[in-house]
Amino acid sequence: MWEFQTVGEAVSEEATDDYAEFPSFPAETPRERLLQALREELLGPSDEEEQLDGSPNSRYLVGVLSPRGVQIDEAEDEQDLAHGEDEEAGGGQVNLSNSLDPSSIGLSVIVDENAQSISVTATWGDYFRIRADAEPEEASAEIDEESEPLSEQPESAEDLLDTEPSTSEERDDESLGASRGGLNAKWQRSPRELSLTISLQDQEDRGASEPDAHTEHGVGVRYLVRRTPNGQRMVSIFLENRREREPGRRPPPEQLMYQPQIVVQAEDEVFASRGWEQYGLDPDPDIQSAELLYRNRHEFGVGHGVAVDWEKNSSGRTSRVWTEIIPAHEVAKINPKPSISMDDLGSGSVDETIERLRSLTDDYGNWLEARREEADSIDEPLGRVANVHLELGRRSLERMRSGIEALRDKAALEAFQFTNRVMALQRRRSVQVLQRQQGEQVTPDEEIKAEWRAFQLGFILQNLKGLVEPDHEDRSTADLLWFPTGGGKTEAYLGLTAFVFAYRRLKPKAGFEPNAGVAVIMRYTLRLLTIQQFQRALTLTAACEYERRKNEDLWGSERFTIGLWVGQSATPNSYDDAKRALEKLKSGQPVYEKSPYQLLYCPWCGEDFEPRYYRADDDQQRIRIFCWNLECDFNAQASADEGLPAMLVDEEIYRHPPSLLLATVDKFAQMAFNGKIQSLFGRVERHCPRHGWLSAAEQKHPNSHEPGPSDDGRVVVRQVDRMLTPPDLIIQDELHLISGPL
Repeated sequence: MWEFQTVGEAVSEEATDDYAEFPSFPAETPRERLLQALREELLGPSDEEEQLDGSPNSRYLVGVLSPRGVQIDEAEDEQDLAHGEDEEAGGGQVNLSNSLDPSSIGLSVIVDENAQSISVTATWGDYFRIRADAEPEEASAEIDEESEPLSEQPESAEDLLDTEPSTSEERDDESLGASRGGLNAKWQRSPRELSLTISLQDQEDRGASEPDAHTEHGVGVRYLVRRTPNGQRMVSIFLENRREREPGRRPPPEQLMYQPQIVVQAEDEVFASRGWEQYGLDPDPDIQSAELLYRNRHEFGVGHGVAVDWEKNSSGRTSRVWTEIIPAHEVAKINPKPSISMDDLGSGSVDETIERLRSLTDDYGNWLEARREEADSIDEPLGRVANVHLELGRRSLERMRSGIEALRDKAALEAFQFTNRVMALQRRRSVQVLQRQQGEQVTPDEEIKAEWRAFQLGFILQNLKGLVEPDHEDRSTADLLWFPTGGGKTEAYLGLTAFVFAYRRLKPKAGFEPNAGVAVIMRYTLRLLTIQQFQRALTLTAACEYERRKNEDLWGSERFTIGLWVGQSATPNSYDDAKRALEKLKSGQPVYEKSPYQLLYCPWCGEDFEPRYYRADDDQQRIRIFCWNLECDFNAQASADEGLPAMLVDEEIYRHPPSLLLATVDKFAQMAFNGKIQSLFGRVERHCPRHGWLSAAEQKHPNSHEPGPSDDGRVVVRQVDRMLTPPDLIIQDELHLISGPL
């Protein structure tokens, strides 16, 4: 039986302790020690009155508040790559130079209408430069606890300072020098605290503190009280760095606040859970869904420029809320059981396959029916939202069942079984390659399980109908696959990719060149497309190619291939660029841009690669990658001198459109002015037996070539009257991380 559960928790569970299902770990466990070490390294402090050998600016990366109006320095505006953009890429990147350093943090809480008052405690650390030979006791005695930072009031213990107070720029230089050991100085932390009590009984519908009412050491606390429609109060509290700064200069460490925190507490549990009850249900359907799914979870505060946490209990109230610079939350592992074997689905009759798949949809249907009974007990307006969820689940179930019925078509069944065989093969090869790379004992094929998780198989099934029927209404639907990182999303859409590969070969579209052309496009943001992702997709492509070789009569003579098409000058634009880069690499010279040397080991057997494993083919103007492992299926002899089915050069990708195109979104910005890209969408006019497919943008390519050693005569470029089959599937990975102009 398949088991299903709602996001967050089963809707039938009543509200209990927020984290009752998560085990608590004692402070002495390795996990807690690691977390504490991480906090001390990134945020600090290791001790309330610690001393640092270098500037706190160079030590701590988070939890720093600057005086108001400080801009991020242009030199600190990091770019994705140090060597600029692809010369053909469009549009600039978002410039952070006009952004401001944070100068405040805050939090908002909901307080019961009968609450009398709440207490606020703000803490932070100031750092002062002292002599390197000063003992901790001496340094603490010399730093006046009530003194202002150096930017506003000179330190009274000037004999402890290495130098007299200077300009901000000079202080930055000195701080940097101190952090590198260039100056004989240390930095002493001075813990600070500012406390106040907010009386709520004398507040009307809206009340706020005076701007400068609660200020110490150049730091202020402000608050705002507002009444919610249901009679409760929302209290917002902010901790601000109000220290003066020198215009045009970066503030020195003495003007900054480190490790800031706000703690709000009361004698009784007066802080109520935030939710739609305070202001009514939001009209946004996504927010309504979240309110339903997490209605039994408590949120006692919201942070402004920072996270928040609170004391956990099961009463729906709490007495203490605080800000967290580095929030931590324990996430329960998702362990789906049972799974269904890819090997079982890789063969068998149509009836056997359908019976195995129906166990998934039947169990999902039963689970939906149980949720329908629970929805009847949910009060409005969330009851209405629950019914919307159930309707969406019903539609998804119908699409899955429709996908199963589509497998009664012989070609669809053959493609589906092909998908399961190659997915099982790539799964086993991936495990074995990782073991070889780590020097571990390699597990035999038969001992490596290759199984689908429920959501993976369900996602594939609900998309099958739209893939096998070009005019199906699902073709206009963009399906969103949402699952936590590491849960197996890649496996799901790689499975769809393999199905498209196979089905196009079995059912070629009328009026198009068979077997050629891009079948699937996977788009990534530049930062997220890694070589590991490329190798994983290449392993699947190699598995498809391995399966094709076993039965060329069925799958054709055209290889399954993958192309890496990325911006920011990461890979070569032309064959000549690639050849020059390889010559440099083979002679021991470094290559920083446009390098075809992207694969460091064989994705099929794990053999370590060297630049000499890459061969430049001048006759066909292609870069071929060969594994030198004599037992590998992609060495020169086993692969008929073709090597791995991978392309890393733009020019080669345009002339030999790969079955799978891995691309970054910035490359698509070139479509308006780079005519060669049209071949990726099937628009070609000629075919050269030596150099591949040619689009209208390849007018300079000759109509014939002198015969080579393996040619029977002059090589003639032929005109074609049919386009290549255009892509059937576009996968946009990590869509939520794309914002602004590409």
